[in-house]
Amino acid sequence: MIRNRIREHRARLGMKQEDLARLVGVRRETIGNLEKGKYNPSLALAWHIAEGFGVRIEDVFTVECPRRRTLWRDAAGVSRSHVSGLSAAEGAGVASAASVTSPGALSPGTLPPVST
Repeated sequence: MIRNRIREHRARLGMKQEDLARLVGVRRETIGNLEKGKYNPSLALAWHIAEGFGVRIEDVFTVECPRRRTLWRDAAGVSRSHVSGLSAAEGAGVASAASVTSPGALSPGTLPPVST
């Protein structure tokens, strides 16, 4: 899920939704729907919004990933998930490592190597 801080940055700059919409070339309703999380912006729109605020794109938009992931199943078939707070990049590496390991192939407490 993508979270945004559009409203916070608009308030900091004293901008109305209409002002930001005009600046980035969309309708005011689009800005309102983005602020409410009704949909995610395209990469180009997210870039223009951040540029309009004079900040980095990651200062406006953040990607949230699940706090816990099932990394592997032990020999008894029990899911093991001892990793929390992964970034999107770290989570992708863990998911790919787990997907190439068959259930029961690991001893409890061990992880497969992550290929790069």
